[in-house]
Amino acid sequence: MAEVREVREVPVPVQTRHRSGVLPLVMFVLGALLIAIVVLMLLDVHWTISWPAGHVDIGLHPAVQSADTR
Repeated sequence: MAEVREVREVPVPVQTRHRSGVLPLVMFVLGALLIAIVVLMLLDVHWTISWPAGHVDIGLHPAVQSADTR
């Protein structure tokens, strides 16, 4: 005679990892910023952003030359 076995399935909670798109987005922005900085340095770009309270100079400015230099 065949044996009859009762099989009970026990519910096991399955943890799913929700991957957020924040890390790839941050890495993309940082990479784009780094590339932009390198390109601006290679093109030797100089900018000045001014407002009533002051200003910001962007870019590599040449060293100040004395009056004796011709």
